[in-house]
Amino acid sequence: MLNIMDNQQNKVRGFSNFLRNAVVLTIIILIPIILIWSLNTLFPLNIAINHKTWFAMASLIIIPLLLLIFIIVFFQRYEPEETQNHPESDVESEDEDEYEPEDEDEHEDEPEDEDEDEHEYVNMNTARLFIIARHGPSPDDAEAYKKYIMEKFSPITKIYIGGDTHIHLMTVNRKLKIRQIREIIRDLIIEKGIVSRFHEPLMYKEEKDDVGCKVTLILVGVGDDLIKYLDDASDICALPISNRYSSAA
Repeated sequence: MLNIMDNQQNKVRGFSNFLRNAVVLTIIILIPIILIWSLNTLFPLNIAINHKTWFAMASLIIIPLLLLIFIIVFFQRYEPEETQNHPESDVESEDEDEYEPEDEDEHEDEPEDEDEDEHEYVNMNTARLFIIARHGPSPDDAEAYKKYIMEKFSPITKIYIGGDTHIHLMTVNRKLKIRQIREIIRDLIIEKGIVSRFHEPLMYKEEKDDVGCKVTLILVGVGDDLIKYLDDASDICALPISNRYSSAA
């Protein structure tokens, strides 16, 4: 029974497609003929209706339309930034305002507004996943070590880590290559149920803790335009996961 219904639906769908294509083709054929007939009626041009005149009239219709579409697409693509509403420009303007010196009186008069702006700033720039990979033995207290890393590298964590960021601590025996970092991120995204985009940007930076163990800090979901907020941007690699990689230096 289901097969019969599917066959009927396929037949109806095929007939609808055929009818639509036939109507479109008929319109394309008739429009040049109607225009030639209209010109002969309005003006004493005596244009013969044949395949040559039909093709010439169709070209006169199609070519200007294609040029008009190309011009519209071109100007939309290369429209000046002043006339576009890009969220990146709004973020940059907010960041510049944040670093400007403010009077203490204004700061005391509007505490609530500043808290709201800071909350919005964190929501826009926080990472989706923060991985702490320690090159050495596992710490005795994992939570205390996470807190220690957050405080030690506060220029990074204050900007990128928020309430929605998943923090994961792990230990490794050797230096991580970019291929291994990608595999770790992929497994953790699946394990923690993080809704991932197709191109998930990442940043990683190698540091040392107070004991002397190397620590690789990996931020997932942070865009390339945010690297400028770190103290030493030259040591950071910001790469999309889907690109081809070489080994980490």
